[in-house]
Amino acid sequence: MKRFFLLYLLFLTLCSANTPDFTRQQQEWIDNHTVTVGIDSWSPIIFMNKRGEVDGISGEILRLIIERSGLQVRFVSKPWTQMLQQLKAGEIDLLPGAYYTKERAEYGFYSDPYYKMKEYIFVREQNSKINGFEDLRGKKIALIKDYGTIPKIRENYPEIEIVFTETLEEAIDLVLEGRVSAYIGAQVTVLNYLYENVITGIKALPQSALPASGLHLLTSRKSPMLHAILNKTYEQISQREINAIIAKWLHTNRSGDEKFLQLLSKSERRYL
Repeated sequence: MKRFFLLYLLFLTLCSANTPDFTRQQQEWIDNHTVTVGIDSWSPIIFMNKRGEVDGISGEILRLIIERSGLQVRFVSKPWTQMLQQLKAGEIDLLPGAYYTKERAEYGFYSDPYYKMKEYIFVREQNSKINGFEDLRGKKIALIKDYGTIPKIRENYPEIEIVFTETLEEAIDLVLEGRVSAYIGAQVTVLNYLYENVITGIKALPQSALPASGLHLLTSRKSPMLHAILNKTYEQISQREINAIIAKWLHTNRSGDEKFLQLLSKSERRYL
């Protein structure tokens, strides 16, 4: 009996360690609000799976937050630019996977970063003249509209002409057609897209000019209570849990997939 009681106390301790200690006001807010969450189609970072569940690295972290906070949520999936505007207007409360920019910080609260992604340069396979950002001066590149890397490129390489697209598919098509010299995007997401859509003729070039970008939970400034609740809940998620989620998704999208691995250089394979 004593042994059972000790095990029960251990169980309660483990549960309480993962349960945020909300204030009365915070708990009342949780009980009386439904949070509108914008979900981008950005695999393997975040997307809606075939079961209608949010998935991916950001998606699984979000699911942990929802489970441990008791937040009531509803998901909306729209073009990224539209969701940013709706967050600014207070029509969307939360975007789970966002880069930091000064402009967004004017209308949104940021969490601490939970994952960092490296931007790569994507060019046609036969292009041997472009090896880094210096080679893109005076040339056209494709970028998805409102992508978080845009301010960095404009600040550091004003001579580069940016052609904005609505989707990754459109951007990759511009590169393949030779209408732009390159596309700049997150290595993990772009390689995943190329693999899933069996697209060849594109190669990935690592670069060191731009540092890796952190992913954050971005909350509307019209919902300061939600921001506090998210932060308090996120603090209860261990780094070990986050690392396990990241490892799971990187492994799922790579392990045993020779075609995918062929898209990577030897140094990239070692990195992953």
